[in-house]
Amino acid sequence: MANNDPKYDYKVPTTEEIKSFESVIDENLDVIHKIIKKKKISREKDTTITEPVPPLIVSIVPFLNSIFRPIGELFGFKSHYYADSKCTGCGTCEKVCLSKKIKMLNGKPVWQKNVKCFYCYACINYCPKESVQIKSFTEKNGRYPHPYAIANDIAGQKH
Repeated sequence: MANNDPKYDYKVPTTEEIKSFESVIDENLDVIHKIIKKKKISREKDTTITEPVPPLIVSIVPFLNSIFRPIGELFGFKSHYYADSKCTGCGTCEKVCLSKKIKMLNGKPVWQKNVKCFYCYACINYCPKESVQIKSFTEKNGRYPHPYAIANDIAGQKH
């Protein structure tokens, strides 16, 4: 989603904002619990959408990406992801990469071309040195590792 995608103008939520989000969730826990316990279907309308994306765009973007990305690779365009000079070779990015796209090679992460990325951004958000970048989009953006999930929790989800 664009509002939490590190390629866009993402701002890390403040402690106060996180507390506010959690407060709203806490207020709704009883309702959520009852819905789950009774196995009801609940589809609350999302009122926070800022700019709905037309269905045609949603359906055509993956198609265009499947055409133009291989052409770009053919002409030598580099991967969207890279580790900058702050990388210490700790391997956290490989550890949290759920698609197993990242492999450490000579102490540096390599994004394998033959493995599809899930675009979960765990490599970006959990890098302790904030060295993992996407093109020129993320150098100035903050990172948001979930406050209650550590890298080992993310890595434990691999199959």
